[in-house]
Amino acid sequence: MMTPLRVLIVDDDPALLQALPKALRLRMGGVTVETADSAAAALDRITTGDYDAIVTDIKMPGMDGLALLTEIRKHRPDTPTLIITGHGEDELMVRALRGGAYDFIQKPIDRDYFVAALYRAIRAHVLNRRAKDRQTALQCCADELERILDQLERKLRVQVGEERAMGQGGVLIVDDDPALLQALPEALRLRMPEVTVETADSAAAALERVAARDYDAIVTDIKMPGMDGLALLAEIRTRWPDTPTLMITGHGEHELVLHALRGGAFDFVQKPIDRDYFAGSLRRAIQVRELSRRAKREQWRLERHLNELEIVVEERAHRLRETKELIESPLSLLMGSTGQMEKVVRQIKQVADSPLTVLVEGETGTGKEVVARAIHQLSARRDKPFIAVDCGAIPDTLIESELFGHEKGAFTGAHQRKEGQFQVAGGGTLFLDEVVNLPLPTQAKLLRALQERQVQPLGSKRPVPVEVRFIAASNVRQHPPAGE
Repeated sequence: MMTPLRVLIVDDDPALLQALPKALRLRMGGVTVETADSAAAALDRITTGDYDAIVTDIKMPGMDGLALLTEIRKHRPDTPTLIITGHGEDELMVRALRGGAYDFIQKPIDRDYFVAALYRAIRAHVLNRRAKDRQTALQCCADELERILDQLERKLRVQVGEERAMGQGGVLIVDDDPALLQALPEALRLRMPEVTVETADSAAAALERVAARDYDAIVTDIKMPGMDGLALLAEIRTRWPDTPTLMITGHGEHELVLHALRGGAFDFVQKPIDRDYFAGSLRRAIQVRELSRRAKREQWRLERHLNELEIVVEERAHRLRETKELIESPLSLLMGSTGQMEKVVRQIKQVADSPLTVLVEGETGTGKEVVARAIHQLSARRDKPFIAVDCGAIPDTLIESELFGHEKGAFTGAHQRKEGQFQVAGGGTLFLDEVVNLPLPTQAKLLRALQERQVQPLGSKRPVPVEVRFIAASNVRQHPPAGE
């Protein structure tokens, strides 16, 4: 159950402090109304509690309403404030609105207008709170994901460091010249003592070694009996494409060098071999191999953890969806602490999926349209239009055209065909507010439309079938006939 709505009324007039709360309790069930007889008393209440709306007189002894508004905007900027002003105090109204007032109420106070304005303010506050709750939920989800990613990143760094410390570079040198197979490993041990060097005297022997161990780099002569270096390079690139291969060539063998590079060799070393250049080139090859290996390791680990991360994301998304459904529930504005409001919510749930026409009764400003929207949102028609029509705001001469539509030329000013709200709401819900304000002839046509599920636009000879859920609202109690 949601926290009950709270309103604070601030005024130095005891009569007003008694009359306004009474009007609100009659017209807005479930709202807790508190009062303060001065701005100072109001500030004490505001600092200890959160209100959904504040109503204050503009002229009060000591701190006036404008100064109180400033303090409210400073300490509770999201709380809408309505200012009560005297008749003709236009300058004060402008100052109040510029100072952040949500609306103003002129004396003598029209109770219905006051309730309606307060209802709009409360709704704005609730919607703003919804948005903040959603933002908080999203931020919590983002923070949790960031924390998980940080943990994964730290694990990866530790694992990479451990593997780097454990592993030593391995180099395979392939040549049919025994002297070279002795000299090159010796040169590398002097210049790269951290590297393990192995040798093979043929391409066939090299392939056996490469099949059994993952080398950081391979060095092979191009010209060898049997399988030569180019053929060995082709095998290495096919079976171990990430292992860099350096080719040893004779002086002036440019065509072989080109073949080797095009075949995927990392570099070439010409005879007679410059030991320092050879060691530097080999070091670069090992570094490239390590970067490639590290990238693949991290990619593999990230993929391994992806399912875990997706599960966490799905859990957070599910929680977020639940939070969103809760704060966007069409019943959220109707939840309160009173048994009467709970009864209204139960009735809404009972009739939501029923095709029956519904009549919502209540005083002006008590939330009849909120009830109608809740019924629509909880029904199977939720994805279809919800059309609200204020019958009291449309002139009698235009109401039938508004509801049923008209053909071109049906009356003076009907320059084109227009669909009525019955057609616009097709498949959805049509809500007629203050339906008792409809002229009696229009009420008769409305009854026929509901019974026959069709309307006849003005100027048309053919009825148009309609399929809508009809909800009406009235601020006048409709007494059933005696005996019912």
